[in-house]
Amino acid sequence: MSQLLSIQDLMRGAVSLSRTWHPRLARSFERYATARTHMWRVRKVGAQTEPHWLLLPQWLVQQHGRKDRAGSRFLADVLRGQFCAFLGIKLQDELFDQQVSDRSLIYVADHLILSAREAFNPHFSEKSALWPFFNSSLRDTINSIIHWDQAQLHGFGPVSSVKAMTSAGYAVCNLATFAVCLRLKKFRLFQALLSCTDEIAFVGQLLDDLEDIEPDFARGRLNYAARFLLNRPVKSSADLNHRLASAVIVDGRLGEFLRMLGRHLDRAASIAARVKLPELLEYITRHREVLESLDRQQHQMRAGLLFGKHT
Repeated sequence: MSQLLSIQDLMRGAVSLSRTWHPRLARSFERYATARTHMWRVRKVGAQTEPHWLLLPQWLVQQHGRKDRAGSRFLADVLRGQFCAFLGIKLQDELFDQQVSDRSLIYVADHLILSAREAFNPHFSEKSALWPFFNSSLRDTINSIIHWDQAQLHGFGPVSSVKAMTSAGYAVCNLATFAVCLRLKKFRLFQALLSCTDEIAFVGQLLDDLEDIEPDFARGRLNYAARFLLNRPVKSSADLNHRLASAVIVDGRLGEFLRMLGRHLDRAASIAARVKLPELLEYITRHREVLESLDRQQHQMRAGLLFGKHT
């Protein structure tokens, strides 16, 4: 089995590509890339260090695709296109959220999205089904950034609408998988994989929310995990911490939250087993281990605080 491409590999390629841009943009992007690559290597899914949208196309090609030089070139190009599209939108999101302050990065984001198109171009004609999918995926993800921000400010709807927002937000991450399935003419497989990865993306987003409750609150936002746990408005950081402790220790809301995420992983695992992709099933198992670890931690915390050290 050949070595899978990683985030680091693709980031190095993007930095190399940036040397054809204006020097100021290239320098800004290199600084950004150095910081972000380090962050993305610290994943929350056990030994797994890469996102599903990077691994899945590679697993598909290993199982179904051509192993010759042309097949390798195709895979390298669509992964590069996928990464550039993802990173371009992510940069826009981070600029919108004021997570980065270098305003020149807005033009870096433009360059990355243009580079994504250029990566897919050699392999798909103008009339290919890839291009409507490419455009709609970017559009859905861009709109989702604003929808998500507004929901953090004004409140979320039912869990089904939150899942739909998450699916739209991750739409740009499906480009390489769609491109591979299009080349392999496996359209039903793509639909099944999309249903599976929508569940994975939902769980991943809400685990991120759980980590980001305090920084989001500092920006004046109450994310979905916070709203699930707290169930009513919060006045201050001190109030937030007090109410979170009460929600976890007294009310058991974190356990309920984790069980909800577990049900979504069950659906993802069922689909992964049906399409006979063992690597995907293993990836889901890594997410389940994270939920189990968090559940053990919250049980120990509740037991220690409610019953003392002898429990």
